[in-house]
Amino acid sequence: MGKVVMRPRAEVPVEETWRLEDIFPDDASWEAALEALRRDVDEPRRFLGRLGEGPQVLADCIEAVEDLFVRANRVGAYAGLRLATDGADPAAQAAAGRTPPVAARLQAAFAALRSELLQLPEGTIERYLAAEPRLHPYRRMLEQVVRDRRGALSKETEEALATLGEVLYGQESIYSRVTTADLRFRPAVGQDGQEAPVSLSEFMFNIEMGPDTKLRRDAWASLAEGLARYQHTLAANLAARIRADVLTARLRGYPSAIHMMCESGWSSGEPYAPSVRNFHEVLDVIQTEYAPVARRYARLKKRTLGLDRMLLCDVQANPDPEDLELEFEEAARWIAEAAGAMGETYADVIRRALDERWIDRAVNEGRVGGAFCSLVYGVHPYVFASWSGGVRSLFMLAHELGHAVHGELSGRAQRYVNVLSNVYSVEGPSTFNELLVGRHLLSTSREVRLRRQVIASLLATYHHNFITHLLEAELLRRLYARSEEDRPLTAQVVGDETIAVLRNFWGDEVELDDAARLNWMRQPHYYDGLYPFTYSVGLAGATVAIGRLETEGPDFAQRWVELLRAGNSLPPVELWQETVGIRLDSPDTIRRAIAHAAKLVEEIEGLFD
Repeated sequence: MGKVVMRPRAEVPVEETWRLEDIFPDDASWEAALEALRRDVDEPRRFLGRLGEGPQVLADCIEAVEDLFVRANRVGAYAGLRLATDGADPAAQAAAGRTPPVAARLQAAFAALRSELLQLPEGTIERYLAAEPRLHPYRRMLEQVVRDRRGALSKETEEALATLGEVLYGQESIYSRVTTADLRFRPAVGQDGQEAPVSLSEFMFNIEMGPDTKLRRDAWASLAEGLARYQHTLAANLAARIRADVLTARLRGYPSAIHMMCESGWSSGEPYAPSVRNFHEVLDVIQTEYAPVARRYARLKKRTLGLDRMLLCDVQANPDPEDLELEFEEAARWIAEAAGAMGETYADVIRRALDERWIDRAVNEGRVGGAFCSLVYGVHPYVFASWSGGVRSLFMLAHELGHAVHGELSGRAQRYVNVLSNVYSVEGPSTFNELLVGRHLLSTSREVRLRRQVIASLLATYHHNFITHLLEAELLRRLYARSEEDRPLTAQVVGDETIAVLRNFWGDEVELDDAARLNWMRQPHYYDGLYPFTYSVGLAGATVAIGRLETEGPDFAQRWVELLRAGNSLPPVELWQETVGIRLDSPDTIRRAIAHAAKLVEEIEGLFD
């Protein structure tokens, strides 16, 4: 893999950036849209006190609110996407800082209306749905309102909580600001004696998976030095986020924050899981049954890389020290070819994303860590995936393009309220597209080095979803439990629990040094409720789906497209069962995915013998 140059954003070639002009032609147009939104944002309040008048009034109200959310989506996305590419840019910071107050006002108005809905006599919403066809697209949302009656507070309290939302739940923004604008790391030195820049994003997507052990471990030490300076600040920030959930759950009368997040839509609009039992079951099954697979693969890496010991920073290293050089154009061609198996509708979205600058793939200073896909409703999805070369970059891009296909197809077919699937299953389409690319490459090439790299990248996806994010969820489970007991969450506590989680999974295969105590500081997912656990659910479902594609061909491909088009029009377990015949909440689905990953480990072992 070629040397990655960390450039100022202004020096990035335009072809490596996304085309924000598709949202607004210029900053002045965005300003005008923001001002118009600010002017209109309280308009839905005219319906307060009137929702009991009849189903037509409710339909008028919801349509007005939805229109404002669509406008807010565009305004917020334009500012947020700018900030993601250069978090140190004062103009981008200022623009991004102007949207949350307006969004909070909209949320407050929506909360007041939602509270009034919750106070309507029992059976009223069901009667309205039967009487007014305009309400049918909003059935899922209204049914969730009915289920959330249990945790409802007074109208005044709900409105106050919504108004204070940016303060009560602003910790992720603080984390992002610290890690993009304040954190600085010394350069690391590789085996060639050359210095390389270090950032959270660069380490995660380039250095950590690279073949240079000296560079990887020096960069790991550099990360630890930089992160340690902020560990107490960010531990307090994380504790505040967790405490907000715990106290909110108490206010709403739930046994715990996890119960609230799994059983209601108070945290994310819809439940994170179909049941508390399922949440715990997924965590327990994967930690018990995938750990032996992960340890076996770690032993292979230790052997092939000639490591004296296996540190946490080594577990995601590519087992093949001779990485492949891969240009973006070649990767794009492979992804487009793989999409051909899914039919023209699916493949066309992939081509448009690659050809019409839906993707920002630059590597530059001030860029946030991670990768993501953001749907701008009525425009198209935007993919954020830094390109550093190599096969793993290919799969990271494929992952986000899977989200893009989902967003584009559901965006065409669904109203805004139903545009994306429930958070429980949202990672299914993205990981399916990764597996689709892997399927294509493994079926078209017998070249040993390429097969090694493809399988290593697929196993990196299982690591990402079944280890990285799953262990994030396990750490959250422990931290929430501690906070429920009113015990403090300090940097010492979070570090201790991080080591305990890692040791439980890796056993003696991985040596946990002092830097491993700070591993929790590398990701923003701890500020997203139970979202980390959903990665494993999505990948398990996608693994079973790719197997069905192998046996059923175009018929299954068409049903997968229908799943994507359906967005959030049905509950996730029901939706997957009805469209593609996969039971997402079954432990058997998880176990079939683990068995598939075990076969990949066995195959890559053979490729090294």
